Amino acid sequence: MSTTAPVRTPGSATAALVLGIVTLVIPFVGFVTGPLGIVLARKGKGHGQATAGLVCSIIGTVGYALATVFFVIVAASSGS
Repeated sequence: MSTTAPVRTPGSATAALVLGIVTLVIPFVGFVTGPLGIVLARKGKGHGQATAGLVCSIIGTVGYALATVFFVIVAASSGS
């Protein structure tokens, strides 16, 4: 009877997933947690949690960047 040890997921992959979810769910925190999630996902590459964290972090970071640009444009155009 052969038993195999379970594959351990790196802590950086789990942290990337948590930060990616936080980036999407909590407003304004994504400016910090998004890039951190991307960096940690790179360290835990090859694992499903790291990939999911990378995707969530990128979506959140790009979304916040686009929202910031939009608000700056609206504020600049309404000031004149």
